[in-house]
Amino acid sequence: MDAVLAVATALVDGAVVQRAVLATSLVLAGLGAARLVPGGRWTSAGAATLAVWNPYVAERLLMGHWGILLAYAAVPWGIAAALDLRRARPAAGWRLLVWLAVAGVTAPGAVVAASAVLPTVLWPGGSRWARRSLVALLSALAANLPWLLPATLHPAAGRSDAAAVDVFAVRADVAIGRVASLMSGGGIWNADAVPASRGAVSAAVFAVLLVVAAVAGYAELRRTWGRGADGLLAGAVLGLLLALWGAWSPNTLGWAVENVPGAGLLRDGHRLAAPWVVLTACAAPLGVSRVVRRLRAVQAQRLVAAGLVLLPVVVLPDLSWGLLGRLAPVPYPAGWHAVHDALASRDDTADVVSLPWQAFRRYPWNDGRAVLDPLPRFVDRTVVTSADLPVARPGGVATIAGEDVRARRVGRLVGSGRPLVATMPTEGIGWAVVQYDTPGAVDPALLEGATVVVGTPSIALLRLTDPATLPSGSAAAAYRGLVLAVDVAVLVLLLVALVEIVRCRSRAATVPTPETRGGAR
Repeated sequence: MDAVLAVATALVDGAVVQRAVLATSLVLAGLGAARLVPGGRWTSAGAATLAVWNPYVAERLLMGHWGILLAYAAVPWGIAAALDLRRARPAAGWRLLVWLAVAGVTAPGAVVAASAVLPTVLWPGGSRWARRSLVALLSALAANLPWLLPATLHPAAGRSDAAAVDVFAVRADVAIGRVASLMSGGGIWNADAVPASRGAVSAAVFAVLLVVAAVAGYAELRRTWGRGADGLLAGAVLGLLLALWGAWSPNTLGWAVENVPGAGLLRDGHRLAAPWVVLTACAAPLGVSRVVRRLRAVQAQRLVAAGLVLLPVVVLPDLSWGLLGRLAPVPYPAGWHAVHDALASRDDTADVVSLPWQAFRRYPWNDGRAVLDPLPRFVDRTVVTSADLPVARPGGVATIAGEDVRARRVGRLVGSGRPLVATMPTEGIGWAVVQYDTPGAVDPALLEGATVVVGTPSIALLRLTDPATLPSGSAAAAYRGLVLAVDVAVLVLLLVALVEIVRCRSRAATVPTPETRGGAR
């Protein structure tokens, strides 16, 4: 994700990129669901509304998880490619690769997309099962190499803190329990990311109606999609069960995340509800259409169809106007830009330590909202900051230990109270950035002997040592070269995929039809 942003923001202003990604994600999700649904314009409009206007989207927007939203938007398009791959249609495998790559900008996003797409392809039935399964699995592997390889090379065990399981477990945000919350797209662990309307009786009633309508419409969906629909249903149900794992059996999931590398991706189980949300968005309008067809009065039919489109908006009004104004752009203070420019003007490659030593910040210029330390993405340097995650719980604050081994070492050095000029060079760190306008104290003894390069009331940049005295970091450079080579190879593969998709579409557009041959029947 950071690599994609680095390239994109080198060409276009970051504020424009962010707006484009958010808007594109919502449009893609709606259009993708609408294209999947058979029937008329009302069922397509209903699917588009349900795919965009739901608690899953609202809660991920409030969390700031745009990478998950992008993966969610790729799911219906990946399903369409998977269904076409089952039918052996041209370029289906290439399209599958592209959408898996879009979802794979984050590791959790890749898991979200794979949980929907792979079961759809691998489910028995259809033609060329072995061939299409191999294509799907190789596509998933290739699309995710840009994060799989760095994860393998990174100096971390890939194991997580078992204490995170209870923190990230699915919570009930409607009155009838966590299962109904999850099946209607809600249930996120963070209470601050839950729209207020989810506590209303109408949200609970709508959750039941949505599931009933989806069950009623699934048969029609299966007639159109074939047995691929069963595969998606299996993947969606498995996603729900994995999402509920942490709530139903926290000890077993805790053992898994603590002992199985990569199992920490299952901690935030709410993310895995995405395939179910897409499936219900496609099936529920078909269930409603069955009711509409039984109504003889045309006006009654139109009223029910219009209600299908409008009801999600009425039940979840919080999503309107940027979640009632909670989503708004915020400018960074001038001091931040001064720090960025000062580091960019230096020709060294020394790393930066971010203080106070904590993962999250609260700035007065951001209305005191909790935000992940933005410095690693604001400057063109490797920034070492705390990887521990503090989460407010009813009994106090629970701290989830991070997986970054280097961050742990640096954290111990910061906690020792010794001056940074003496401790940080051993870790290849030659700069320190101190953020003053956020909660968290910085021991003055840590900064003794450091040279202030940029000093403002909100932020300061300090030089800790002569960069020429730092370790060369040749091993890290070799790793970066390998990762870059793989990234370039995957990029070339994606360009080939796009070319093949265009070629197949051009060929299909130029195939003579019976009418053009004079043989219309």
